[in-house]
Amino acid sequence: MRVSVFFIGASKDFIDNAEQHLLKAFPSIEFNFFTISSINEAVDSVSKLPSGTVGSLVFNFWSIPGIVRPILSRGIPTILVSDTYGGSGEFLMEYSRALKANLPVFGIVLRDLFNLSPLDKYVRMLETIGRLRDSRIIALIGPDELNLMHLEYPLSIDLYSLPSYLQSIFGVKVDLINIRDFNEKYYSRVTDDEAKPIAERWFNNAEKVIEHTISDLIKPAKLYLALRRLIEDYKADAVTIDDIVLYNSGFLDTWPCLPFMELTLRDRVVSVCEGDLISGTLMLLMKFYANVPGFINDPAPDMGKGEIVYFHCYAPVNARGFDSSDLSPYIITPAHGGGKKLSIHVKLPVNETVTVIGLSPEERLLAIHTAKAINNEYHLKACATKLVAKTNVEALARNWVWRAGWHRVVFYGDWREDLKVMARLLGLRILEEDA
Repeated sequence: MRVSVFFIGASKDFIDNAEQHLLKAFPSIEFNFFTISSINEAVDSVSKLPSGTVGSLVFNFWSIPGIVRPILSRGIPTILVSDTYGGSGEFLMEYSRALKANLPVFGIVLRDLFNLSPLDKYVRMLETIGRLRDSRIIALIGPDELNLMHLEYPLSIDLYSLPSYLQSIFGVKVDLINIRDFNEKYYSRVTDDEAKPIAERWFNNAEKVIEHTISDLIKPAKLYLALRRLIEDYKADAVTIDDIVLYNSGFLDTWPCLPFMELTLRDRVVSVCEGDLISGTLMLLMKFYANVPGFINDPAPDMGKGEIVYFHCYAPVNARGFDSSDLSPYIITPAHGGGKKLSIHVKLPVNETVTVIGLSPEERLLAIHTAKAINNEYHLKACATKLVAKTNVEALARNWVWRAGWHRVVFYGDWREDLKVMARLLGLRILEEDA
C-alpha cells in the first residue's frame, strides 16, 4: 500500500528524522515523499501521486495561504499535522474549510513535531484503511438467498446492496459461497479422525462441560477444519455464516460457536455469526487497527439497574487481543432454555471499559457507545455468553441507530476518540448513542 508524505517548509533535519521514523515504524507501507515550498509545487506534487495511494500525511510548518488546499482537496484520507508557531494560520484557515466540505481529513497542531511517536496511531489508521481495501470476507449462505442476490431481485435488493455498500466505504471484498458447494468440497471431506484431537482439546480445556460429550464436539471440530481450508483457499481475512437459517433449513448439522472460538484464537481470523457482514467489517477494522477481536452481540438493557447485557452464543476467549495470552475461561453449554446445544459461555474480563459500535452503511453512520464491564451472567435464558455492563441505557434507547440493526460489536478498551478520527478518514458520520 502507498501513503504520500508532504513536507511543507520543513527543515532538512526534520525531514530526515521523519523519513527514518516512518520507514522503520511502518515497513509494510510504501511511502512517497514530497518537499513543497510553494502552491505551484503543491499542485504539481498532487498531480504526481501514484495510483493506489490510500492516504496522505502532511507536515506543515508554514502559513502560506492555500498551500495545503490542493492536498486536502484531493479527497483521499489525509492527516494534517501543523507546527504551532509556523503552521497555525494555514491550519485554522484550511482545516475548517475541509471539514465543512466533508473531506476525509483529520488535523492536529503541536509544538513539538520532532517527537513523532504520538502520531503513529494516525499513520496506523491510514495503514488500516489500506488493509481493509485488500481484505476479503467469505459469506456462507443458502442457495435460495444466493440466487436472489445474484439476480438482484427487488425483494432482496437491500441484501444484495450490502456488499456493495461495504466495498464503497471500506474497500472490503465479499465472496458469496453456496453452502451446498462448501459442504461438498470441504465439510464432507473432513474425517472424524482428523477432528477428534480438536474436540478433545476443546473438551479438556473447558472450565466445565454441561450436557455434552466429546462425541458431540466432533461435528463442530470438522466444521472448524473445513472452514480453515476454505479460508486458506480464498486467502480470506474473515468468515461469516448465515448459521440460524442454514441450521434450521438442514444445510448445517452443527453450530459454529466452537469453530469460531478456534479460528479467532488459533488462526486470528475474524469470525462472524448470522451472516452479519456489517459486524464482520467492523471487526476487521479493529483487528487491523488495534489487533483486538470483537464480540458480536445482541444488547439488552435493564433500565431499573442502569445496566446492559451484551449476549450471544460465542465470544472470543482472547478478548484483550489476538496475540494475548490472557485467555478467558469458557463453558460448553446448552443455551436458549436448553434447546440450542454447542454454545459457549465465556467469562469475559470485568472492571474494564469496552467500546461498542454498529454501522448503518447506507447512511454512512457509525454508532458508538462505551460501557464498563462489571459482571458475567450464566443461565439458560437467551444466549450463552452474557456480559453485563454499566452505561447510559436511557440514552441508548433514545438514540439507537435502528438502521444499524440490533447487533453491536464489543471491543475491550476505550477506542471512542480513535474511532471518531477513523470515521472522519472513511467519510462516515458519528452518532454517540450514549450521549
